[in-house]
Amino acid sequence: PMEARAKRKFIRSSPRKMRIVADVVRGKKVQEALTTLQFLPQKAARPIYLAVQSAVANLIDQNDRVDDDALVVTAITVDAAPMIK
Repeated sequence: PMEARAKRKFIRSSPRKMRIVADVVRGKKVQEALTTLQFLPQKAARPIYLAVQSAVANLIDQNDRVDDDALVVTAITVDAAPMIK
């Protein structure tokens, strides 16, 4: 199975708010996930949208023959970043 990764670091949003959006997208097909993220009202939807897009681009860089309909968001993790004083 093909796998692609993308990391976004130091996003200025709380992990709790980001996880709400990540839970909505986890397990969906990529096209459905990107469409959903475009219309979510949360501010956290934009960085997650960019991360999913980046992962797809990374996969296309690795392998030219990629079926877009078969791509699925399998895992999204949100961890805490350093605190801003």
